[in-house]
Amino acid sequence: TLHTAHIESSPGSVSQIKESSSIFLKFSKQTNIPVILVGHITKDGGIAGPKILEHMVDVVLQFEGDRNHIYRILRSKKNRFGSTSEIGIYEMLNSGLRQVENPSNLLISNKDQQLSGNAISATIEGIRPIMIEIQALVSSAVYGTPQRSTTGYSSKRLNNLRPYLKGGIAASINLSEIESTLENYSIDNFEFAKFNMFYELSFGIDFYLRYFKFSPSIRGIFSFKNELPDGIPDNPWTGNLKKMFTRAVFINLSFY
Repeated sequence: TLHTAHIESSPGSVSQIKESSSIFLKFSKQTNIPVILVGHITKDGGIAGPKILEHMVDVVLQFEGDRNHIYRILRSKKNRFGSTSEIGIYEMLNSGLRQVENPSNLLISNKDQQLSGNAISATIEGIRPIMIEIQALVSSAVYGTPQRSTTGYSSKRLNNLRPYLKGGIAASINLSEIESTLENYSIDNFEFAKFNMFYELSFGIDFYLRYFKFSPSIRGIFSFKNELPDGIPDNPWTGNLKKMFTRAVFINLSFY
């Protein structure tokens, strides 16, 4: 920890940081020699200690990366002389850091193979567009309840949402409809078949929020059979219809 004897306070205090950084800034301005101060970061990714050092320096750079991977991202959190939107991507080798000129070539594997569970998407880091590959890997669980885990994305955020796809077959019986025969036929009635079969498909996402669960979904219902009865003469209601089927799509917004 840097400190100066001109200040009586302990190293790491606000006054020590302010006075020590002022000495380095004065040296850098007078000699045109860049000075790099290396500091610690917290678990949340912020710079540890008082914020006074960030306000005094001209540029704040931060390295980001996973300890299990060789790639590092250099971000600019503050820059008095330029933009903070640009980033640098580096590869950690035995000889040191090497700049990655085209990250898309490294982040996409098996480009010539049609594999299930792979999706390629475009994202923007700073002002740099990058093509990335998302892989979904499934393995059998050795314990009772399967879990979802991620690398490079917060597992807590992933577990807050759950997409689902449902399908099924349903049957319906029209109890209000009498048997469609010539004896029961009436020109004033709209005749329906008494029995019908449907198949249903729905897709939705469950969002587990702090106080409730929000579940938007799209649901479709489609009938197998013709809903008009056979053997009934034409009437003003169904005379121009040969067949009638149910085709319905619903958008549901559910709160639990």
